[in-house]
Amino acid sequence: MRTSSRAIAAAGVLALAASAQVIGAQDRPESILPPGFGEPAAAPTTRATSAPLPGDPPGAIVQPLPAAPASPTATPSATPTPVDPATLALYEMPPFARRSLERIGVAGGGIAADAFGDADGRMIEALMRRTAAPLPSRWLSILLRRTLVAAIDTPRGVDGADFAAERAWLLLRMGESVAARAVVQGVDNGDYTPKLYQVAANAWLATGDPAGMCPVVEAANTATPEPAWTFARPLCAALRGEPARARALFASARRGRSANGVDLLLAQKVMGAAADGRQAVTIEWDGVDRLTAWRFGLAAATGVAIPDALYATTGRQAYYWRALAPGVALADRVAPAEAAAGQGVLSNVALVDLYAAVAADPDAASAPSAAAQDLRIAYTGSGADARLAALRQLWGGTPTQ
Repeated sequence: MRTSSRAIAAAGVLALAASAQVIGAQDRPESILPPGFGEPAAAPTTRATSAPLPGDPPGAIVQPLPAAPASPTATPSATPTPVDPATLALYEMPPFARRSLERIGVAGGGIAADAFGDADGRMIEALMRRTAAPLPSRWLSILLRRTLVAAIDTPRGVDGADFAAERAWLLLRMGESVAARAVVQGVDNGDYTPKLYQVAANAWLATGDPAGMCPVVEAANTATPEPAWTFARPLCAALRGEPARARALFASARRGRSANGVDLLLAQKVMGAAADGRQAVTIEWDGVDRLTAWRFGLAAATGVAIPDALYATTGRQAYYWRALAPGVALADRVAPAEAAAGQGVLSNVALVDLYAAVAADPDAASAPSAAAQDLRIAYTGSGADARLAALRQLWGGTPTQ
């Protein structure tokens, strides 16, 4: 039955095709094209067979083109075995490039490498912890900074990384955030200790550079439970361009309840400032009663202005950090820079450079711009009277003899 149905259908199709040909032959519509269009082309005339070239042998044939090469096929291979982390570390940091823990610091500074002689390192660490900073003397502060930053030998009885952490911690308390970061970065990542991880986080935050935590963030989370390192993981993932992973890590860290309020909002603002952050966060300081390194570092990194009242809740060192942080607005760095120069944290040349930047900024406030102009006249005035008048303006009155 099925076969007969298919045959009937096929026959019907053929019948329709045949009837269409008959109808087309009987009722063909008149063409509206100009003469010559639509007419069959004339059959080509037979062309004479060309004689073979003199050099062609009788019966020669054209050689066929070579066949296209076959597409390569994937050959099965064994699954690669994981590389031993110790072996991988040799390639990431070969032995000749590693730095010794026996001498840490920046070369130069006029301090001998054996400045501590045969002193016990534990006693020196205790002295550094007991030192009240910032120091009362500008020149003493400058001398101590040069000593702590210089490339000096690690004294006996202490670990080199831990001793570097103590040096950096004292520098932070002195307001020397950039110098503290230099000491921290003088230790290879693989030699960090829990103490150095803790101080390093504060050093990078004090300079307004949370991205500096990223090279050691995974190892730090294994070595220390500090909340700053826990929340540094989503920040670093966002800065690497991994927004999905950053959001997942942030949700996990948030469930730990180690931070809340403005601390979480500042972390979200850093994540939003990264590529594909897709979130805008407004920071409100109402209800915040104190300033921490975490709050200062993330606010400075994202250009969030910190109220002056919060600087009053902490030591003077945070005021000096403000002068050195490049993320802080130029107008907000002028007054702290003058205080930092008086303490010895900022040099005279650096202060003049800051005022030069203020003078070149068309949006600078009137008071800093006026001080920058007076400073320019004091250096380049046409006469002694003009220079002295500019100096009096900078001093705030007529100096006494």
